[in-house]
Amino acid sequence: MEKKYSIVILFVAVLALVFSVFTTDNALTQKLNIQNVDKEINNIYYHVKDDYYISRYGKINIGRWESVNNENSGFDSAKDFLTTVDDYVALISDYVGMPDWIERHKEEYREDYYFEPVIEFSFVENDEEISYAEYYLKLRIRLNIDTYETNFSTLARDITHIITRESVSASLSEGLGFYIQDEIGLNVNRFNYGIDIFTVSKDYIGDEYTSTVSRIGTTYGNVTVDNRDAFYILSNSFCRYLIQNYGIEKFMEVYKSKIVELAYTEIYGSSLEDLKSSWIEYVKNYDDYMELSKEYLTNKNKKIIKSVGTANDIYEKGGSIKNKTFFILDKSFNEYLINKFGQSKYDELVKSNHDYQNIYGKSLTDLKNAWQQYVKGL
Repeated sequence: MEKKYSIVILFVAVLALVFSVFTTDNALTQKLNIQNVDKEINNIYYHVKDDYYISRYGKINIGRWESVNNENSGFDSAKDFLTTVDDYVALISDYVGMPDWIERHKEEYREDYYFEPVIEFSFVENDEEISYAEYYLKLRIRLNIDTYETNFSTLARDITHIITRESVSASLSEGLGFYIQDEIGLNVNRFNYGIDIFTVSKDYIGDEYTSTVSRIGTTYGNVTVDNRDAFYILSNSFCRYLIQNYGIEKFMEVYKSKIVELAYTEIYGSSLEDLKSSWIEYVKNYDDYMELSKEYLTNKNKKIIKSVGTANDIYEKGGSIKNKTFFILDKSFNEYLINKFGQSKYDELVKSNHDYQNIYGKSLTDLKNAWQQYVKGL
């Protein structure tokens, strides 16, 4: 009888777990689908005070908000923006196990210093087209205007940096931020366009990027303008590998450690070198762009397939999550052209404003038909 009850209890526990996973996924799916849909936003914390739009976790100056072009930003209003901020904060702080993140920040301040428990948002122009977070005197996020106005902002990543603060490893800080941007972001970023990061990182583990790879997961590793894209992409890939295989709890233990090189062995039972070797081997054997695109070459994506190869500037598509399929297929088509006709021909194509007939002697339609036949035959 005791055994029978144990089996029943176990069965109920499994059902509860499955239900919780299903409802969580469903909630995230619904969240990803609310973008660009008319909706009535119910945010009891939202109000206007002292020239600021304010919500539970964020605020933005009215003048600064009105100074940017929101037409293609993905946000209908300041209320929409700040409600998204509140949603991100709740999701991220729960996921990384830091629901008390505000209290942790407050402890860093002098007792006689007023700590404002909201993140102040503003906009900046910089050549790197990336936003950044500050949390030393006040909680601030400076959103890059160009990426914000084209819906390529890294808002989820920036909020992650505020909540978790930086690890002693810049690679872990950026890797976690971009991992979370990929997981819950309502938009994609300009480093991988929402494409599976393991597929994207395949291009960055060769001899050309040995120096950057050596910095991944370490204390001394940092980002420079020259290796920025590679550093962000590889950090994202490595962190996803760790979280996917060992869980977020163990990852956060390493993230918060003072000497991460030792923490890997203590927490994972493997050295950083061994973990990176396993990660690199995993990435090398992962699907490339064309293999990944196979599942997207379907009748339901007919209109998207038709638009592949027609965008002279990929940024003109905007960073909405709904464009992810286009980015995957467009990248696959470009890879096909490079593999079939060579890199130099492709470089000529780009310089010619995508004059397919002149460069390849074939129409775009014929090239796309050949590409689709090739991919489907893989």
